[in-house]
Amino acid sequence: MSSQIIAGGQISKDPSDKLVLGFNWSSWLAATAELVNKGTFTVTSVQPREDPVTLTVDQDSLLTGNQSVQFRLVGGRRGTRYNVAHKITTNESPAQEAERSFFVLVEDK
Repeated sequence: MSSQIIAGGQISKDPSDKLVLGFNWSSWLAATAELVNKGTFTVTSVQPREDPVTLTVDQDSLLTGNQSVQFRLVGGRRGTRYNVAHKITTNESPAQEAERSFFVLVEDK
């Protein structure tokens, strides 16, 4: 079972953690809308800005009902805060596109 992350929220993780999380779009989507695919994740270093991005998203998949995704966060540099953005497209006509993000602080646990 994965923990759900909230848009605009922040989580912390140890550099060695491999966390499985979920991102639920159902509060934003119409009841009949679905994601057409698992979307696209983008990771950016926020603090310090000059750090290379070492936090990665992998194992992402669309969950039953097609309004949520599950993914895994791996790595990250100790003392760095990252912004993780998720961009989706819906199956509606016309299709909607949206992006929501959350923050990850990498620190020793």
